[in-house]
Amino acid sequence: MTVKGMELKQPPLAIRILAIDDEPAVLQQYKAIFDGKGEDNPISAQLEGLMVDLSGNPSQLALEEGIHYELSVVTDGREGLQKVVESIEKSEPYTVILLDIRMPMGWGGLETAQQIREVDQQVKIVFITAHMDYSLTEIRNRVGFRFDFLLKPINQDELVQLTLSLALQWGQEKQLESALQHAEIANRARDEFLASMSHELRTPLTTIIGNSELLEEKESDQLKLNLIHSINQAGKSQLTLVNDILDASKMEMGELVLDVAPYDLSRLIGEIGFTFSSQAMDAGIRLKIDNQLVLDGLVVGDQLRVRQIISNLLSNAIKFTNEGVVEFTASATKEQLLFVVEDSGIGISEENMRRLFDRFEQAEQSHKRRGGSGIGLYICDHLIQTMGGTIEMSSELGVGSRFQVRLPYQLSEQGAELSVVEQGAAGDQATQQQFIGKVLFADDTPEMRLLVEHMLLSLGIDVTTAVNGQEAMELALSNHYDLILMDMQMPVMDGIEATTMLRQLFYSRPIVALTANLMANHREAFEAAGCDDFLGKPIDRQALFQVLERYLDPVEAGTVYEQPDEGNLISDELSQLFIKRLSTMKITLLTALQDEQWSEIRDVAHNVKGSGTSFGHPELTRLGKELCETIDQDQLGAAPELVQQLNQEISEVVETTLMMRSA
Repeated sequence: MTVKGMELKQPPLAIRILAIDDEPAVLQQYKAIFDGKGEDNPISAQLEGLMVDLSGNPSQLALEEGIHYELSVVTDGREGLQKVVESIEKSEPYTVILLDIRMPMGWGGLETAQQIREVDQQVKIVFITAHMDYSLTEIRNRVGFRFDFLLKPINQDELVQLTLSLALQWGQEKQLESALQHAEIANRARDEFLASMSHELRTPLTTIIGNSELLEEKESDQLKLNLIHSINQAGKSQLTLVNDILDASKMEMGELVLDVAPYDLSRLIGEIGFTFSSQAMDAGIRLKIDNQLVLDGLVVGDQLRVRQIISNLLSNAIKFTNEGVVEFTASATKEQLLFVVEDSGIGISEENMRRLFDRFEQAEQSHKRRGGSGIGLYICDHLIQTMGGTIEMSSELGVGSRFQVRLPYQLSEQGAELSVVEQGAAGDQATQQQFIGKVLFADDTPEMRLLVEHMLLSLGIDVTTAVNGQEAMELALSNHYDLILMDMQMPVMDGIEATTMLRQLFYSRPIVALTANLMANHREAFEAAGCDDFLGKPIDRQALFQVLERYLDPVEAGTVYEQPDEGNLISDELSQLFIKRLSTMKITLLTALQDEQWSEIRDVAHNVKGSGTSFGHPELTRLGKELCETIDQDQLGAAPELVQQLNQEISEVVETTLMMRSA
């Protein structure tokens, strides 16, 4: 083996043999066979032959080093078991055990093998016997299928060949086990990375999307409305990309599951059409929605995933159509739903259509210039297959493309008129509905607390906030709340621990997990802790409304609720809070740098990284991210300069903002 020009000597093959037999003469025979040295050792000769057979060429290992082996002998089954246990504790397990099946003075061979199998599933066991006292069925019932036989008197060649063969199998199994362990570690690391990225990306997106929607409701100036709408659409586009990446990862790990429930398909199509009409108008093309569905009830299926499939196909059609029309048609037979998306766009060549549904693939350079992650159609294809459906496409360059989706379906016994309760009120209905109740919201991010507080206050809800799980638990036990919205990732005490402790103290009010970690194993952890429901970040107002509708009492029709006129309070208040926090962070950075408190510096950098871009300062995010990575990689020599750069950027942001306000 060679590494960077240096030849490294491989260690000799190690075979650790344990012989258990109550006859001293047999043990002496084992020693004579396995204690030989050099060319007189039958193992060396056999190993060299084996290496030639496997590789086609004589092995340098066999020729130069031979084999390293260790032989241990004991006369009692209990002593043999103890040897096996000690070898495992020392991380030097035995490879092969030669076990006499008849040992009248203590454990017999079968009982000894059964005890050894309890502590070592991989060691190779060879029963040595002159008489078969047990049937193969009985032996298999007690020790499993992994054993071999040799008859006494022992044939030396047979014993050596069998020992070498079993040692080779054992080594291959160990290598496979090690590879599987490394794969499992890598999968866990990937899960944690995705969970971390999900949290880091979704938290600021919640602020961007939520605040832009609130501002849009308050603003009347058309120019400002256009700017706010642009911010909102950019945030939602970014969220779609994050969701696609997470979905693709879930598919690879087999964690993507359908959430099946009754829903109103015609209403869903209407909402999708409304959403994409403005996008088509901005692109200068016409969007035609042709809903031919005539259904006698609600469709049973995963509403979110059906929306995702249709939206992805429409988004691509609009993106790749320069002029003309994009048409969506929905119809149904008795057994299948049929969705067709047709466009008059740039089309796709026949040779590129084959790989269009592959992950991270786009058809041509002309497609890549228009943007996109290349995983949307891959996800659509996987979702459609999971639902038991099919997707077909046809296209011609310069003429357009046609995608046709067929999905099996069944109707719910529930009438379509009840769908509002199942889906939550749509659009304006959701914003007009008021609720009665007290809600405790726990989150360690000040901007998030302020955003959700405004959302809930606008719905008539009495809101209390907590900054960590410990404070949330104390408030919940000393006050009455109709609902707790609990962020899962917080300092001091996280949401899982707080929820677990509350349930152990017989707290019975509903607790909803609010988190950016959307992997299946995280959802299972929230449920195991005692959460009643789940809300992802960024917070979708429709999903929030559904949760409130589920756990709180609505204000009856006709009740007058005077909502305070907040004007531009939200944007100003959040901005002031952000600048105030930056000023505090600046002092913390300087003090921590003097004392070389790197963990404290990293906490500040992490906070800046998560909020800088959300408030229009991407350079803060970049510097915060770089400083976090530098400290994580233990490159502390470069950290002081980055701290100074971050501190300087903070000063400029604070000064510029204050000057703009004073002007």
